[in-house]
Parts: sequence; structure tokens; C-alpha cells
Amino acid sequence: MGFKKDYHETSLHIGSRLLDKLRGTAPEHLTTDCLSCRVQFQQVLQLEVSHPVEILRDAYRRACPASPVSLGQLAQTVAA
Repeated sequence: MGFKKDYHETSLHIGSRLLDKLRGTAPEHLTTDCLSCRVQFQQVLQLEVSHPVEILRDAYRRACPASPVSLGQLAQTVAA
């Protein structure tokens, strides 16, 4: 994986319609499984962005606070 400075403006242009729609809805939080999208959302929109597995982890932690769940354990559970 890699990010190249030469493609940053092109990437912003490609995602501009989605970014405009997101700005129009004014979300408090975004969720994506795409690392590139996550980075761009954080940089351009300055919003908190999570991976879907992080949302699941947090839900499990709220449901069972005495039993902490690591991301690795959750990933193994989801993959099974």
C-alpha cells in the first residue's frame, strides 16, 4: 500500500461529489472499511472515522464491560 503526493489532487477531485454530499448532511461520525477513504475523510472533513469492526468492538464492550474484547479477538470471531 502506498500514498503518492502526485495523486493527491486527483484523488480529491474523484471524491469531490461524495465529499460535497457528506458536507451537506453534516454527519457526526463516518464509517468505512477503506483505509484510503478513512484518511481522506479525516484530512478533508476533519471528522471521526471508524472501521466497521471498531463499531462492533465498541458495541461488544458496552454489552459486556467486564469482558474486554481486543480487535484481534473480534476479527477472529467475525472470520469464524
